[in-house]
Amino acid sequence: MRTAWPLAAVILLLAACSAAPVGTTGNTAYSPREQMQTVMTAYGAVLTAADAAINTGKLPAGVPAKIAASTQAATNAIHAADAEAGKCFRDQTTGIVGDAPNLAAGVHCDPSAAALLIGAAQSAVGSSSGLLSAFGIAAQ
Repeated sequence: MRTAWPLAAVILLLAACSAAPVGTTGNTAYSPREQMQTVMTAYGAVLTAADAAINTGKLPAGVPAKIAASTQAATNAIHAADAEAGKCFRDQTTGIVGDAPNLAAGVHCDPSAAALLIGAAQSAVGSSSGLLSAFGIAAQ
């Protein structure tokens, strides 16, 4: 049974997130884009473990569908959070978080909205990880 998400798409999404700026010395306020890096790392581990588990064919009936539904929910939350976080950028010199370069007219960074969506994404990834753990599958 193949999973619903192509691994190449996940790799591209992880690469795009990892291109986010990293913190400057002495500045602990990370932009939403930087905060997504940790979530994306956990998400990648969950997807990798889920894909491996589903494709072993050793799971009880119905479990692969539950895992697929859970990881799809996590994917949806990740996409929403990443879209909002991508609007924000922290200036490496000043540390100020503001609009990312080249945003469309009328589109702006909203750190509060991004924080809510990042929290939802973390929760969805955690739920998927918990489901995998319930079946003895470790997401590392």
